Amino acid sequence: MASPQNVTVEQMRNILSEVINTLESPDYASKLDEAKEAAGNEMLKMMQLVFPMVVQIEMETIKRHGFTSSREGIVQFTQLFHSGHVFVGWLVFLYHRIKTTKMRRKRVYQLCVCSCVLTYIYYFFGVSDYLFSKSFENNFDYPLNIDIKPIVKEVLGGQKASVTPINYYPYRFLTNSGKCSTLDRLDLFIVVKSAMNHFEQRSAIRQTFGKEGIVPGKMIKTLFFLGVGTSLQTDTQHKIEKEMATYKDIIQIDFLDTYFNNTIKTMMSLRWLYEHCSTSDYYLFTDDDMYISVKNLLDYVHSASEGDRQLYVGYVFKSIPQRFRSSKWRVSLEEYPWDSWPPYVTAGAFVLTNKSMRFMYAGSLFVKHFRFDDIYLGIVAKKVGIEPVHCPKFHFYKKKYSREGYRNVIASHGYGNKEELIKVWTEQNEGALAI
Repeated sequence: MASPQNVTVEQMRNILSEVINTLESPDYASKLDEAKEAAGNEMLKMMQLVFPMVVQIEMETIKRHGFTSSREGIVQFTQLFHSGHVFVGWLVFLYHRIKTTKMRRKRVYQLCVCSCVLTYIYYFFGVSDYLFSKSFENNFDYPLNIDIKPIVKEVLGGQKASVTPINYYPYRFLTNSGKCSTLDRLDLFIVVKSAMNHFEQRSAIRQTFGKEGIVPGKMIKTLFFLGVGTSLQTDTQHKIEKEMATYKDIIQIDFLDTYFNNTIKTMMSLRWLYEHCSTSDYYLFTDDDMYISVKNLLDYVHSASEGDRQLYVGYVFKSIPQRFRSSKWRVSLEEYPWDSWPPYVTAGAFVLTNKSMRFMYAGSLFVKHFRFDDIYLGIVAKKVGIEPVHCPKFHFYKKKYSREGYRNVIASHGYGNKEELIKVWTEQNEGALAI
């Protein structure tokens, strides 16, 4: 039996040969053929369909050679496989076997696949991150590692919090708005998270779902929230200042407006609402490339939020962290050590009731910052005891348009083109623009 601490090239060859023999057995050969046929030439599907089967066989095989039967065993095996002398020796072995044609072509292919699988697992998939992540169901304790619900009630009750807040964003509102200052109550407040140079998108929203008075008898207000660039002396900033003077509907905040600062934009907009506009029944948060039907939205929330329900609704995801080393969305174990995310609503468009808005903001003061805004809100929601509600009328992807197909749509992603948004919205809301 091989010793995991002192494996040789010959022992590694024997182990991988056993793996190949298993792959060639009748039970597995047909399953792998079906998986390869389903994957075709797409690498992503290969990773989803073929690689997991090979990994499972490898795990079952290495147990017989002294490696642990737990999931950490394959990590130890891949580490040894990629250690200098073993990996080089394995490549030399493959080269000579192929050169002397003593190995059938199919077997060479299978050995190469096994090697590639191990390489992909170890280097590109961040296998150790996946395997050593903690159980979300059993061990989730995102900081603060306490029950924050009683503390949130203290804050909302006007009392001094018994625990010091750990998360307060040190940014200033460079502009303000009096849209809520004279109103005792709003039906809906629309928060549009916009990028600095998205002038066309803001213009389209002002002409469509952000136009005040579009739903008779309902009090609806809209504001755009922006960050700043590296300099306040740019053409873009000057155009924004003219836009603010004209429409008076932009709140600009002095944080750098970049993709990974979206959490700051979302939470600063929540702070503004908490401090300046806590009188609305509902709050819609939306990106500036969304189609929104305000009428459908109000119809839905009125039926879904009876009483004082803490509604947090939109397109709900249940997924795991991305550990691929080459990914823009990679999250390390140091940043987030658990094996899955809490349920969260995609940040493209979501709705909070008044009570949820206040609980989410107060709770965020005691929840460590995270750079993805939708994930962070999902964490805060879990910490304060609000369960996200999935509504199929919110579309994370762009729903293909048809007049009838959009009758019940609340939100759809992918409307960054001004003319397209106006055209679709006008067709679905005939007569609204004339109000």
